Amino acid sequence: MTIWDVVVVGAGLSGLTAAQALRQAGYGVLVLDKSRGVGGRVATRRVGEVPVDHGCRFVQPAPGPNSTLMADGLAAGGLQPWTPLEFDLSDGDLLLPRAPSGLTTLLLAA
Repeated sequence: MTIWDVVVVGAGLSGLTAAQALRQAGYGVLVLDKSRGVGGRVATRRVGEVPVDHGCRFVQPAPGPNSTLMADGLAAGGLQPWTPLEFDLSDGDLLLPRAPSGLTTLLLAA
């Protein structure tokens, strides 16, 4: 019977990083996740042939005190514009593409 020293819940970026550090420190590690794959919020799934990101963090531009921070982030390359694909769930449980709303968000650059 295998016994683990540590059980990490979540195979996202933080969980995998923690598991790797613990393993390198000599601990027996088991990683559990609710999904079939790894990646958490940065994972990409497919709807038919279309890749769909679960969504790493983003911000939406709005007037206010943070607007210069966003402009500075764009100018420095730390943020980039992103226009997401939108889908509706039909009565038959199919994901159908929605007409673009024109909403643009700012995605943290990789």
